[in-house]
Amino acid sequence: MISTNILELLGVPSVTLIIGKRGSGKSSLGHKVLELAKEKGLSPYLLGFPEEKSMSIPSYITLTNSLDEIPDNAAVFLDESYMYLFSRESFSNFNKAMAKFIGVSRQKNILLVFATHLTRKLDVSCIYDADNLIFRQPSYLHLKFEREEIKSYIHDAADFFSSLDADPRRYAYIVTEKGVVKIEVELPSYWSEDISKSFSGISFGEKKLKQKYKPERCYKCRVRTEEYLVSGDTPFCFKCAEEIGNKLLWSFPKTIL
Repeated sequence: MISTNILELLGVPSVTLIIGKRGSGKSSLGHKVLELAKEKGLSPYLLGFPEEKSMSIPSYITLTNSLDEIPDNAAVFLDESYMYLFSRESFSNFNKAMAKFIGVSRQKNILLVFATHLTRKLDVSCIYDADNLIFRQPSYLHLKFEREEIKSYIHDAADFFSSLDADPRRYAYIVTEKGVVKIEVELPSYWSEDISKSFSGISFGEKKLKQKYKPERCYKCRVRTEEYLVSGDTPFCFKCAEEIGNKLLWSFPKTIL
């Protein structure tokens, strides 16, 4: 076990994936890389970070939602990266732009770091171009469901974390082109509980399902319709209900899809 500057292991420029179960310390490690990158003269950028939590971030770190705003000689961290680079949206505009950005990141001298629970959730362009894999403690099911290409690494990482007597969040299992390194890592100096839960208030942009009545056949005209009234348990379309008038006691149906 060694304690060293993680940037010396990752190298600059490079593309790095931080992988591990929820709460294993992926976010704090990504922020630590930004803090160390600042000391090395790189410009730190947080990509996709919630603006409402910006007060928790030091002023020397720039928040952005655009790859075009990132200059040369920068360190970029994209936390919860599967939300922006989802594997099932490989042809989205952002996914395609990121693939191009990764392609020229070496020429731009960019240190690029992604954090995700599972690489299966992540666009393949981020995985195939990775120079380094950093494992935080994986869960048991990660060993079963991860991509075949990195299963051997994640099994070795799991063995390492299971052998520890100390808090596993203090350690990282790193696979680089030079080999495997196991290190002890520190929290960034500005770390807080607010940052660790920075994505708790985001909107997921889901489409709400439109409620509609279950289609029924009108008792009088026998036409099926989703818009109807009932008398007791007997359905009538609006047209027939109007013809019948107030002879029956009407109510809206209770069955909702």
